[in-house]
This record gives sequence, structure tokens and C-alpha cells, in this order.
Amino acid sequence: MTATVSSPTQLATYRVHDVSAGGALLTDGPLLAIDDTVEIVLRLRSNVVARLAATVVRHHAQGARGAGLGIAFVHDTDETEDRLQDAAVRELERLARPAVLVASHAPDAPGLLAIPIERLGVPALLVTTPLEAIAALIDADASIGAVVVDSALGAGNAIELLGAIAEACPEVRRVFMSRSARPLETELVRTRGAAHATLSIPTTPDRLRAALSLS
Repeated sequence: MTATVSSPTQLATYRVHDVSAGGALLTDGPLLAIDDTVEIVLRLRSNVVARLAATVVRHHAQGARGAGLGIAFVHDTDETEDRLQDAAVRELERLARPAVLVASHAPDAPGLLAIPIERLGVPALLVTTPLEAIAALIDADASIGAVVVDSALGAGNAIELLGAIAEACPEVRRVFMSRSARPLETELVRTRGAAHATLSIPTTPDRLRAALSLS
């Protein structure tokens, strides 16, 4: 989630945390003075863009999220406040769900997999190598509920990765996406028990939801 912040002296982009109808924490941007009045364009992943006035109310100490700004929104109307609150709740609910890890180095992977998964209301994390996939799975800060492995990694690499995930993280749902018209590749995945489900291109939201076992 990002925000573009316009102050009397500069224009900058920040990462947004802990957003609510009352305010938010902004990080990864320049510090502004306490009591500065700014204009914010807030972009939530739930496809809501809000333009709001805000006041800098505190400086956030250096920590896991870095130094940051605590801001309080100034709402013109109750409708604006309610709209932002609804969007914030939807975003928090989405982030509370375990993410789907997508392992693919194909240029079309974001459009074919990551974006459609996000549209199902689930965070998607895209990695491009088997090593990055394993690193993401063992990351203590990551919550991964399912993995989609693209055969674009190479059939051998994809099957080996699925097998490694099955051994290291058996609780994670594994989905194999085949780009090949040859049924042998998918059959090999099934017979080895490497994946809980398989997908082929083109897929549909319903098939994707079923493969990921999303409610």
C-alpha cells in the first residue's frame, strides 16, 4: 500500500502501514515537521484511491519499519471517513489471509497468476527461482498458505521444487501450472504426489480458486 504526499516543500511517496479512518503510519520517505499539513493520495490494494488532507502528529522511532510519520486524516465529510474505513477493513482482512507464493520467471506470470490471485482477495508473492521460493517459505515473517509452481521454470525444476516443498512444508498446498500441451508432464506430477492440484493455461477464476482451495 502506498501514498503520495504533497507538502509545502516537497512531493514524496511513502509506504503505508496501520491505516484506519483516523490516520496511518508512513515509512520509507522523508521526515516532515510535526503539525505540517499535507495532502495525501492513498492507494489501497482493494482498488480504492482516496485524496485526503492530513496533519503530521508524531515521528515514528527507527525500528523494524524504519523511521516514519504518524499522520491524522482530516475528513471533509462523514462519507469520506466511512469509505476509507471500509477500504481499510477490507485491506486488513486480505492481509490477514495466508499469501499464495507464485514461482515463475515467465514475463507474463504477474498477469496470468499474481494479479488474478490478488483479485480473489489473497496476497500474492512472486518469486523467480526455486531458491527464492524455498527462502520465502522458511521466512519467519512470511505466512504462505499455498504455492503455485509454473512449468516455465522447466519441468524438472518445477517437479523438484514441488517435492522439496512437500518434504519441508507439508502443510502448504501445492499447485502445478502446466504450460505444455503434453499430458505426460502433468501426469508425472500427479503420480509422484508432488501437487494437490494442477492448472493449465488458460485458467479461470473459478478453477484458480478451486486449485488453491479458497473458500
